[in-house]
Amino acid sequence: MFSLLSGVYEYVVQRPERRCLFLGLDNAGKTTVLEQLKAGFGMKSWADLSKLPPTIGFNVAKIHISGVDAIFWDLGGHKNFRIVWQNYFAEVDGIVFVVDSNSTPERIDEARDVLNNVLAHPLITTDIPILILANKQDLRSALSVTEVCARLRTEKLESERKASVYVHGCAALKNDGLADGIKWLLEETLMKPRAPPTVR
Repeated sequence: MFSLLSGVYEYVVQRPERRCLFLGLDNAGKTTVLEQLKAGFGMKSWADLSKLPPTIGFNVAKIHISGVDAIFWDLGGHKNFRIVWQNYFAEVDGIVFVVDSNSTPERIDEARDVLNNVLAHPLITTDIPILILANKQDLRSALSVTEVCARLRTEKLESERKASVYVHGCAALKNDGLADGIKWLLEETLMKPRAPPTVR
């Protein structure tokens, strides 16, 4: 009984914890987004983000944002590593899918197909909110957020899901637009509360 009461107490008073995945093709800017978030919320981050190497495997960070302990898993986007993504799908609360708005139409179409495959996985339920970051909006040749939405066919995604799908423009290297998008995602995850401890 004491352990149950202790568990309930911790459930009530502790900060909520949410687990989110950073997904997307290689070179979309996932790791840059994570490093900027770390720097923006008082954590040590990579010094020169313009020289940030591609992620081989994964990066993980726990960041306190807006009253939430957010655990972010940044998974490498290389084609050969994407098969491993599914190993991280269990108990995920939200997904950040980063798209290079300045890439070729073929690459954005590939990103759309990869996103659709992720959302079709049985562990990714329709009540998990999806934040799509249309990165590199600072570049003149980048597609606009509206154009990215059309290319990814986000209206179709929204019609198929219970939770929200939100496309947000950003420029990761300039740390422009990142915090607002992430705060939106965390607020959405809080609308799906975790179950309290049960008697065993």
